[in-house]
Amino acid sequence: METLHFFDDAYEVCWNSERIALLPKEYALLRFLYTRRNQVFRRTDLLDLVWGRDEAPTDRTVDDHVYRLRKKLRRWKHLLAIETVRGIGYKLTWKEPKRQNLLENNPELREHVRHMLEMYHGLGMGAAMQTLSANKDVLGIELDPFYAVYLRFVTGDFRWFLTTPDLPFSEKLFYLAHLYFITEDEPVKILDLFKRILDGKERLPGLWEAELEINMISLLVEAKRWQQAEGQLQKVAEIVAGIQSPSYTLTYLFQRVCYLLDRQDVAEAEIAMKEAKAWLAEKPMQREQGMLVVFEAMWQYLQGQREAGRLSMDKGVEILQQTRFVPHYLFAIRKIDRFFQTFPLDSAWQQKYQKEWERVCAEYQFPALKRQLLDVFARHL
Repeated sequence: METLHFFDDAYEVCWNSERIALLPKEYALLRFLYTRRNQVFRRTDLLDLVWGRDEAPTDRTVDDHVYRLRKKLRRWKHLLAIETVRGIGYKLTWKEPKRQNLLENNPELREHVRHMLEMYHGLGMGAAMQTLSANKDVLGIELDPFYAVYLRFVTGDFRWFLTTPDLPFSEKLFYLAHLYFITEDEPVKILDLFKRILDGKERLPGLWEAELEINMISLLVEAKRWQQAEGQLQKVAEIVAGIQSPSYTLTYLFQRVCYLLDRQDVAEAEIAMKEAKAWLAEKPMQREQGMLVVFEAMWQYLQGQREAGRLSMDKGVEILQQTRFVPHYLFAIRKIDRFFQTFPLDSAWQQKYQKEWERVCAEYQFPALKRQLLDVFARHL
């Protein structure tokens, strides 16, 4: 699938390395419609969701912005159209033109492309993966089926997993479970879902079962089920030892750090973070590096180092933004928000990241996503 890429700092949108600069509200409107493509929105809905209540726009404001967007996006008319739905409002229609696939008769090139994606994936370089995907038509390649799906998740195209008829429930269950992990406020409810999924392990291909087992640790910590969390840490340590993967080892270490920080055991948390740093020195992974810096910030806060904590937290979040792994960024903001709820050590930064959490909840429509997720789980589990 061809995708647009958005650059918030410059209000630019990119396709196949071709960039278009927009005004701030043009950019916000396009991003909103693009992430909800093929959905119809009334002008009043767009005014509320894009402009907000702090401004005083009118229906004419929406029409003017749509008019300007259409002119600026004219060169991409083969990709998309912002259509007027008579008597209602607007929708963005996305087109997917078919081009020659040079990999069809070139297995060597196909294997090379997959190797590149696996390398960028392992290094936590989501931006590189997305750049390759965005330019696949220019390069004349087709993505491996796994990465064609995985990149939808990485880029935050969450609604696709709820609406596509092209992917069996068993193949998207892992992604849906992680979406529920992000959107649900009550850890006990997420734990219940994970347990139901793990009770039917045949539904989880590959190493997805191990990932759910690892993520249960932080949920048990949030639920303050210390004894169960300790048991889960021991269980996961054995699982990870059998997998022998730097990525899984680091994820386990991060979960251990979560547990130790919540227990305010800063000495043991420091040891675990040093072990994680040693792994990252062996194999640098940008995504994991960002998460580690966020955890270091939490450790600094618990040590009474507020200014250092502020700097580290912002640095870690910035690294995660640069990786463009949307789910990991959302997980980090969720974790920061809950950290400050447990340890209100900095009201200014707590408010700052609470606002960021509220922003991403609105951008990705978490309340609506959660309702749809619960409906899907009720029908299939």
